[in-house]
Amino acid sequence: MHTIHFYAPQDVQQTLIFHDYTTWHGTSSNFVGWVAQTYFYLKRLGFDCVPSRTIPEEGILLADWDTMNQFFRPLDRVMLISARSDGMYHPSAHFNILHNPSLCEQDRNSIWKPHFVPHWPMPGLIRRNPERGLSPRTVAYIGHPSQLAPELHSPEWGERLRSIGLDWVNIESPYLWHDLSAVDVIVAARKFDGHPYLGKGANKLFNAWHAGIPAVLSPEVGFLAERRSELDFVLARNVDEAFEAVKRLKESPDLYRAMVANGAERSRDHSIEKTADRWVRFFNDVAFPEYPEWSAYSLAWKRSLHLRRYTAFRMIRLRMRIKALLGKDQYR
Repeated sequence: MHTIHFYAPQDVQQTLIFHDYTTWHGTSSNFVGWVAQTYFYLKRLGFDCVPSRTIPEEGILLADWDTMNQFFRPLDRVMLISARSDGMYHPSAHFNILHNPSLCEQDRNSIWKPHFVPHWPMPGLIRRNPERGLSPRTVAYIGHPSQLAPELHSPEWGERLRSIGLDWVNIESPYLWHDLSAVDVIVAARKFDGHPYLGKGANKLFNAWHAGIPAVLSPEVGFLAERRSELDFVLARNVDEAFEAVKRLKESPDLYRAMVANGAERSRDHSIEKTADRWVRFFNDVAFPEYPEWSAYSLAWKRSLHLRRYTAFRMIRLRMRIKALLGKDQYR
């Protein structure tokens, strides 16, 4: 078994990587979600895991995009595995870990070598209190306010819900995101503009399943990729559809019960054990066997491939900047 280095160059990251991720610490970041939690669980499974303040001289290195987004030099003796999350493909990485299966399928067999691994379940998640029954009283959004559609920020949205006997709550503090005990319906939509958000995963849907709460979600590709039936979540293409969905859940205890039962079943595919198994199979079946072959490649071959990736990366970033200047959404 090869050693896996986990890149944690900052003091705060050196603290976070040693946390116990069976409980919630109120810290949400790509480093925590992809590096620290992966270190925590793989180390418990017996993998040779080493936190690294610096890039090692050689070996296998797992890092998140946010931590590495200013480092684009070639790594001649280090096989970088970059957890892209909602960032970009890293030009110095040999593998890119994606949490959106649609983007992974779209770019399969490309120079980016993407591999799909879903996000870890939220640590210390407190499920909805079943004594609240089957008639919703509280509808909530859990997350950063910048990621919520303007229509759902408006006073009108809260007033519409109050008119049918429902309270609207924005749980914006990360220290409270794990406690869903008093939430009856989750609503999440970044925008109602039909944008696919290929860089985003389905974390909010997984959390809803684990918590025993029906979800009303916009048609992001990450959500749609996980949808097998109408019971997985209620699709809302605009604010009126979101309202009708919440109203239907309030008026139909049978639908509410069916969605909770279905979510319990679906959550089994995204348990800690299933997610850990995906990481284990990635390292044992893909990364570890390929490392000796990659190490044997010539310096010229590695530099040539890095140049191809870096050129493609610069072109993608240029297109993003042009879209931003034109007022268009810059993300793929």
